[in-house]
Formats: sequence, structure tokens, C-alpha cells
Amino acid sequence: MITPTFSARIMDGKLRFFDKERLKEWLKKLTGKPLTVTIKPKQKKRTELQNNLYWLWLTIIAEETGQDKDDIHDFYKTKFLTRTIHIKGMDLIKREAKVIGSTATLNTRSFGEYLDKVQSHAAQFFGVTLPNSEDYYQN
Repeated sequence: MITPTFSARIMDGKLRFFDKERLKEWLKKLTGKPLTVTIKPKQKKRTELQNNLYWLWLTIIAEETGQDKDDIHDFYKTKFLTRTIHIKGMDLIKREAKVIGSTATLNTRSFGEYLDKVQSHAAQFFGVTLPNSEDYYQN
């Protein structure tokens, strides 16, 4: 079952939903079921400009290294977005696993930090100077 997300705002001390009718329809489907409710501040996902710059950079790095840009994308995700998770119930020898995050889930700040790492790494290890975002968007 896909769980929808509902946008809301606190106004005058009350939680106000933007799409009340959609929320009511969803709640009807859940009548009598135990629920978990999570409320968190909305985070802005990476911008289209950030995404475009990133893929431009991947194209430049791919051309300079002779690699496929999707392979370069996977390389940087593995390098900068890998984390270790601990799994209960796994065999005693291996209770942890490495998982690779997705750039699509990064907010604007986190994606900006990721871009900084990619730009720095490309310069240091591949000898590739990537255009700064200011240079790219002034054209």
C-alpha cells in the first residue's frame, strides 16, 4: 500500500491541511486500524538548477575519463552516499550492511554539500576543473 503525503501548516496553533478532501478520503480507508502519525518540517528537495549542474559535471568528467556518465554517477553515490546499517537478527558474523543512498532524496543543502565533494574530488583525482554554478548560470 502506498502511503500518501499530506502538506499542512500550523496556523493559529492549529494544524491546517492544504487538501482536506483528499485527506478525508484517505482517513476513511484507515477507519479502525492502528496508526502511526509523523509530523516533520518540509524539506526542499534539490533544485532543478542543482540537478542540471550535476549532470553537466558528470558529462564533463565522463568525457575526460572515458567513462559512462551513469557509471560516474554510481561512483560518486558509492563514494559519498554510502552508509553502514546494523541489522538485528542477521547471523552473528555479519550484522551490518553497506547501503548506497540516492541523490534524489537529498535536500538543497545536502545536495549542495554533495556537489562540493564531487567538484573537489574531480579536480584532485581526475584533474578535471568543473565550472562553478555561478559560471554556468550566467550564460
